[in-house]
Amino acid sequence: MHSNTVRYIRNLFRSSGAVPLHAPRFVGNEKNYLGSCIESVEVSSEGEYVERFEGMVSEYCGARHAVAFNASESAMRVALVLAGTGPDCEVLTQPLAHAMTANTVDSLGAEPIFIDVERKTMGMDPDRLREFLAYNAEIREEGCFNRHTGHRITACVPVHILGFPCRIDDIRTVCDEYGIMLIEDATEAFGSSYKGTMAGRFGHCGIYGFEGHKIATCGDGAVLVCDDEALAESARSTGTIPYLSDAKEAAQGRFSCRMSNLNAAVGCAQMEHMKTIVTKQRDLARRYQEFFADYEEEEEVKLFRMKKQSEPNCWLNALLFEAPESRDAFLDATNAEGVATRALWPLISDLPRFCECAGTDADNARWLQAHIATLPSGVR
Repeated sequence: MHSNTVRYIRNLFRSSGAVPLHAPRFVGNEKNYLGSCIESVEVSSEGEYVERFEGMVSEYCGARHAVAFNASESAMRVALVLAGTGPDCEVLTQPLAHAMTANTVDSLGAEPIFIDVERKTMGMDPDRLREFLAYNAEIREEGCFNRHTGHRITACVPVHILGFPCRIDDIRTVCDEYGIMLIEDATEAFGSSYKGTMAGRFGHCGIYGFEGHKIATCGDGAVLVCDDEALAESARSTGTIPYLSDAKEAAQGRFSCRMSNLNAAVGCAQMEHMKTIVTKQRDLARRYQEFFADYEEEEEVKLFRMKKQSEPNCWLNALLFEAPESRDAFLDATNAEGVATRALWPLISDLPRFCECAGTDADNARWLQAHIATLPSGVR
């Protein structure tokens, strides 16, 4: 299977050599918009492309408001601050994800709590979330608190892994019952939808990532979306340090982390092709599924399937192996031939800084981490 897979992937990507896991493609107005941006000398966050990009993202996902930041970490930090997160606070998230969220929580002096994921979605398990809160949480006048630690639980941050939507509506129901702010980490899921609604649109706010390896890119950056005008204005002001004569007022509770006009110019050009990009990614997933269907019984391997009522953006495709040893052999063989395949991240809850954090067991997350290989993506 390994040699056939390498040949097939090289044919898909029209490459006789190395195939990266994901590479951006610039096929539209990127150069034109960057040129006009440079000519106007508007290269900071005050340029016209920032507002245009925010409007394009807002229209595409159906949000009333969008605020662009220079990185996903910045958008997440601002969202957590607006949730009231700080020292002696806790934030619910999941162990199978990029460490960005947990690191951001940690940088604010708060503690992440890890809720296990579901095997069928790779996202936070709403049933485990409910069980954890039923045992540990109590609702007070000031908000939701962990009765054992006395810390306030300010936010819940589930992640749509690899663009596959989690059961976000059920997670929202639990968060609403406990008065916990729901922040969707949709950094990998721009263009994904669940039950007819875009991922990132179920929570109080959602965050889309536009780093160089995402399905659409600004080079670097992120966008926070929401329907609440006051929340959007707070996010915008929190992420901007204005030029004021009163230095104390300018610095009070604010960060300088808005997206630059240069990055937004690239983003605008990418957004003009967003529907085509998602269509081609889903077509690639279909072709992968057809290819690996021939190996399902013999090799005990299958492509991670789209779930009912779920339409992932297919940013990255996940190959699910019956045995971890088979997965590891596949990774070794394909990478040795220059075809980039990857395992999922190490569990955040296993990292030294977070290994003593509270939460549920991570049995499902650990199983997925040992059985999944991601495949090259990025066909345009």
